[in-house]
Amino acid sequence: MASLTEAELKKAIKEDAPGQLYYLYGNEKFLIKLYYDKLVEKIAGKHPSDFSFHTFRTLDNIDQIAVATGAVPFMGGRNFVGIADADASKLSDGEFSKLMELLENIPQDTAVVVAQLTANPDMGKAKNKKLLAALTKLGNAVQLNKMGEIALQKQLVTWALKRGAALNQADAGRIVSYCGTDLQNLRNELDKLCAFTDNGEITREAIEQAVVKNFEARVFDLSKYVVTGDCDNAYRQLDQLFYQREEPISILAVLSSTYVDMYRVRAVIEGGGKAQDAAGIYDYKRKEFRLNQAERYAKKLPTQALRDSLSVLAETDELMKSTPRDNALLLQELIAKLLMISKKEYPGD
Repeated sequence: MASLTEAELKKAIKEDAPGQLYYLYGNEKFLIKLYYDKLVEKIAGKHPSDFSFHTFRTLDNIDQIAVATGAVPFMGGRNFVGIADADASKLSDGEFSKLMELLENIPQDTAVVVAQLTANPDMGKAKNKKLLAALTKLGNAVQLNKMGEIALQKQLVTWALKRGAALNQADAGRIVSYCGTDLQNLRNELDKLCAFTDNGEITREAIEQAVVKNFEARVFDLSKYVVTGDCDNAYRQLDQLFYQREEPISILAVLSSTYVDMYRVRAVIEGGGKAQDAAGIYDYKRKEFRLNQAERYAKKLPTQALRDSLSVLAETDELMKSTPRDNALLLQELIAKLLMISKKEYPGD
């Protein structure tokens, strides 16, 4: 049949026209589970009978899958067979041949949905390539991958509207910057915000009060205080990270990435480009919000200050990896050095 887009899959489900064979794969497991559940409900109903509803975690037992596929539906409905985390590369040649034969001869009253709910099989392996080709030819293959920043913002706005709440795209971007790109986590935080505001307007103040920032966002707050020379808040944030038992080496890694982001953005802008142009030079796919943050704070430091900061960050990284000194103490000393750089006057500053 064909490869379908997410929009085409959504339309097929909405119009009560689900096909006989589906393959849901990709790296956005939230969407894969979402559409798998929608297909289950559309094909098998909200309360499917045990006689005509069969699920398998893997492809480990092709014979049992074949028996389930050939089962007679209960009370004239449709027979549903769901297969999760199908890694064909683990099958013997004989088992793989049985699987191909099974997919080519699905009874008319049976629907089979293969969904990579948790695993990410190596699609470069021969049998997985053949399985994808067969599922695309015989049924409908739908690749569901992680969204970019703008798409995530729009998704949050849409979810809020469905709940009767109001969320503008700028504040949706703030939620993404605080929580990252995991859709399940974003959905959880949005549900919490809707409850917090009683499905009213989700304001910036509500976001600041209710959203739980991820590790990267908390370290970014640390870098923000350092870059602006806010000594008290910088050490308060560092103490909070220590209190939350975050490892100094992990804090250093994210802090270094933040300064690298700022330096890259500064280099692109000084070369006549825009901050977002850095996405085409470096790997910022689905992480565009980092460039927006970097542009905002890169303006606060001269280029040489950024170079000096990267130098002391590299020195601290080397010390953590090569000496027995206490890493927490090294990080505290690093913050002091970065604060001094942020307050230093540079020629032409």
